[in-house]
Amino acid sequence: MDDAFDVPIVDKLNSLRMAEKKGSVAVMEYHLLQAATNNFQEVHVLGEGGRGCLYKACFSEKLLAAVRRIEGEEEQDIEREFENELNWLTKTHHQNIISLLGYCIHGETRFLVYEMMQNGSLESQLHGPTHGSALTWNLRMKIAVDVAR
Repeated sequence: MDDAFDVPIVDKLNSLRMAEKKGSVAVMEYHLLQAATNNFQEVHVLGEGGRGCLYKACFSEKLLAAVRRIEGEEEQDIEREFENELNWLTKTHHQNIISLLGYCIHGETRFLVYEMMQNGSLESQLHGPTHGSALTWNLRMKIAVDVAR
C-alpha cells in the first residue's frame, strides 16, 4: 500500500481516540476504505449478514479494522439500521463492546468502520473450528457474567 495513504488514515484514526470520548467518530473517505480492503475483494470478507458483508481492512502494517458494508433493496431500512448503529456505538463505551472508528456514506451504500477483534468474535470462539477448546470453564463463566452485566 502507498505510504501516502498510511499517514493520513493512521493520524485520523489515532486522533479519533480523543474525539471518540466526546461521542464523535471520523467521517472516512470511500477511496481509503476501498484501498484498505483491496477494492472489497472476497478474500477480505470476515463474515456476511442480512444486509451486507464485513471486510478486513488494512490501513497500515499496524492498523487493521473491520469495515461493514450496509446495503440492500430497502433504502429506508438501510438508513435506519445505519443510523441506529451509529448512534448507539457513539454513545456506548465499554471494554467488552467493540469501538466504532468511523463511517462512510458512498451513494446508496453505508459503511461502518470498527476496531478489529484480534481474537475474533465470542461466537467464533465458541462455535468456530476449535469449538471453544481454548476456553476453560472458569473463563466461560467469567464471560457469561460479563455479558450479563
